[in-house]
Amino acid sequence: MKKDISPAVIIAVIVGIVLIVAGIGFYVWRAPSVTAAPGASKAPAGPRAGGGPDAEALKKRDEYNRTHPGAAGSR
Repeated sequence: MKKDISPAVIIAVIVGIVLIVAGIGFYVWRAPSVTAAPGASKAPAGPRAGGGPDAEALKKRDEYNRTHPGAAGSR
């Protein structure tokens, strides 16, 4: 009463399981993350944190605007 299982059936079952696991893995890999990106929860940085002008550049700009009438920011 013992029935032999064909090697083709065993291989088909193994291939099916591998495809199912690969499909689940691909779905999880492509799914969007539920956590925020690193640094996204921080408050926005000030204007100087992004490489804004230093104090010397601001002084030069103010001096230029004072000495050139009609320049942006002049009074």
